[in-house]
Amino acid sequence: MNFKKKDIMLILAGIILLALEFDITVAGAKIDIFSDVLAYIIILIGISHIAVRNNIFKKCKSTSIKGLIAAVAVQAVHCVSLGVAQANADLFMMGVMTIFFIYFTYYFTEGIALEAKMQDKSAVARNFKLTWGVFGVFIFAYYIILNFISAGSIVAIIVQAVLVICAIYYCYAMSAACDMLYMEGLPQRSEEALAEEKQNEKMVEK
Repeated sequence: MNFKKKDIMLILAGIILLALEFDITVAGAKIDIFSDVLAYIIILIGISHIAVRNNIFKKCKSTSIKGLIAAVAVQAVHCVSLGVAQANADLFMMGVMTIFFIYFTYYFTEGIALEAKMQDKSAVARNFKLTWGVFGVFIFAYYIILNFISAGSIVAIIVQAVLVICAIYYCYAMSAACDMLYMEGLPQRSEEALAEEKQNEKMVEK
């Protein structure tokens, strides 16, 4: 299996891009400088090589595909004039994007935690839930502030800054964990292989 550390780095780079939000308006169309479309393409390239490792990574891949479709739809909505419905369409699509972002990071976190469990290195994932939980809270908080309070307010700027810091720390934690789990490349034991070993052990016991 062609696994390289760059696959994890691509995923983490995509997560950083998703956390960055900076729109400009060109000819009446709102354009995301840190494109979510690009972010999900990068993530898909990375996750494709490790999706077969376990079912949670497969959910990561599925969620990133849905996220890419939603990101393309968001850009399409930004490029057309919907009149009075524009604000509602933007609100809905950004909500969908936020949900996919939260779900992807959750599945990715759980996927790495499962890898740690399969390698008998559960201590590596000891603080994962707290790290992801704080990150997820600020992802959602930024969506609420951006759409229901004021995008240009001091509060929005502070929350976005904290969100980016959380994203950087989250990616650092995932990168450090992957360094410990994949020091010698991708282990041969996948979730399916582990289940087969347990089944064989039960048969032997009988």
